[in-house]
Amino acid sequence: MNLETDLSVYADQIKQAEDNLAELDLRILFNDNAFGTFRLRVYSPFDTEREFFFRLLNSLYIVGLPKFVFPSTNGAQVVEFSLRLPEDILCEVQPGVDDVTIEPSVIATKIVVQPESTHADLFFIKPLENNESARIPIYIPISRLRWSLMFGVIKDDIQWTTNSIQKSIDEVLQTQSASLHLHMRGLQNIADRISLLLIDPDNPNEIIQEERVRTNPISADWLRMPLSLFGTTLPRYKQASQLELHFQYRAYREEESVRLLLALFTRNLDIQNVGLQTIGELTWLLHWDEPIPLRNRRVLIDSAWRPWQDPFEFQIPDHAQSKFLIKDIGLLPSRYRIHFYVAPTFISPKTQIPSSDFFEITMTTPESRLAELEGQKPHNPTHEFLINFERACILTELGKSISIPVNICIEKIKNGKITNLTYLIKFHDWLSLQPNQQPTKPLINK
Repeated sequence: MNLETDLSVYADQIKQAEDNLAELDLRILFNDNAFGTFRLRVYSPFDTEREFFFRLLNSLYIVGLPKFVFPSTNGAQVVEFSLRLPEDILCEVQPGVDDVTIEPSVIATKIVVQPESTHADLFFIKPLENNESARIPIYIPISRLRWSLMFGVIKDDIQWTTNSIQKSIDEVLQTQSASLHLHMRGLQNIADRISLLLIDPDNPNEIIQEERVRTNPISADWLRMPLSLFGTTLPRYKQASQLELHFQYRAYREEESVRLLLALFTRNLDIQNVGLQTIGELTWLLHWDEPIPLRNRRVLIDSAWRPWQDPFEFQIPDHAQSKFLIKDIGLLPSRYRIHFYVAPTFISPKTQIPSSDFFEITMTTPESRLAELEGQKPHNPTHEFLINFERACILTELGKSISIPVNICIEKIKNGKITNLTYLIKFHDWLSLQPNQQPTKPLINK
């Protein structure tokens, strides 16, 4: 379409608006089937010239697209909605877009947007004569809530997330400019119905502190909340090992209201003078000094000389005051690493001792344990493998040669005597960390 005309032709169609503006209904220039991207150029002999770009599609209905998309407890979710287009219009994903898929059907075109994506970039296509077609690029925003915790200046490459963020309370308190950032299309329109809640996870129905979101937008879809609002409560509420920061949206319709976890603030344990003593054959007393006992404490106990064993994990009762009785566990003479940490009851236990942040308890000397191992008579090839694996670990600690026990272990592997996959993997991982030792992965795969 290429039309040049004098506006005086449409003088009776021009409506006078306020502030010296005029309105012209462009439908008088197009028929009902107009489709495509157009440029409108307005000019006059008085050096007045303006260009306007616009797109035309005679009908489009978006069905099932949520007004706001909030993540579930598992994070962002797939968003699905449908487009009802004219019969002669096709829809396809724009090139380079891999987080949107299309499922055409007779009634409507189904659009599937993957988690974390905040828009669907599409092409509407109308076939023309001579195998040509007209295309309209369409950007459909997904009003998905995302957030970020920032400590310092606002970065250019902000890492937005839809999963809860864990930070220590000390880090929050020691940073003067710590802030929570919320981002969602249309967020400013519901800001007056949004609150931040500070919650003790052991008493989730009780709100420790509530702060209404203040209108201080960085942009229309981006709000910033300083964490200094909670600067008094966080250090004083010491009985909880962790506190949760929740987002709450109070919709006009109760069933549309939303409350979700944004961040988990943890308190560092202050534990010293750890000891472990035997009470009976399978009973042990773990004791320590702790000025302010926290709730939801856990402990991992791991042998430094038996790396094939997973650590023992125990939940320390909240009422336990600096001591905890451990029953029905056999701890062989060894050097043990003990790690304390806090975690809610619904969190799965840790499976590894951190490389730091642990206490060491030595229940026997390396030399005594070596003598005990060398005096044992193996019951079977697997027992012999484990004896020499432990010997190698102790000799490494003493700085002595490990060639004899390592060669015995490798021989058992080569001969197919060791079928326990855990033993094989742990031995391979341990040996790969030792200097001047060849990895045994080819032996394991044999």
